[in-house]
Amino acid sequence: MVEEDIPKRVILVLLVLTIVISVLGTWTVLDAVSKAAPSLPPSKVEANVKLNILPPNTVQQQPTPQQSDAQGIVGLTIIE
Repeated sequence: MVEEDIPKRVILVLLVLTIVISVLGTWTVLDAVSKAAPSLPPSKVEANVKLNILPPNTVQQQPTPQQSDAQGIVGLTIIE
């Protein structure tokens, strides 16, 4: 049995295709990263919050809630 070697031309074509695909992939990823919105560090903003704690079974007219596009994290610690 005689094994035939792969012609050098086939190896060259595969090598060129590999390089072209690598360059296109890298370019695509870098382009997507450059178009992504930069993430801004969180800024400190002050706000006023009103909290009424009523005794149980107290009926009070609820004010209409105001809507805002602001987002944030609020923590509440209750110390007895």
